[in-house]
Amino acid sequence: LDNDLIQPGVELIAETAEGEIVASVLPDGRLHYEDETFASLIELSDALGLQESPWQAWSADLADGRVRLAVLRELLA
Repeated sequence: LDNDLIQPGVELIAETAEGEIVASVLPDGRLHYEDETFASLIELSDALGLQESPWQAWSADLADGRVRLAVLRELLA
């Protein structure tokens, strides 16, 4: 959010063997999934038991399509 790569309201999607997990980005940068709010992507991933790096596990559903967060992170480097 701080770098304007992801805007509030964007959905973040993790694909698992059981299907897709969809969380949304709140205006303050926290993440909302089902009835819970998480302070960070790591916290959310840990709560869901995802083993993969959060940067690899999650993609942002942007206007141009889904982009893995690892790709967006590289844009900041």
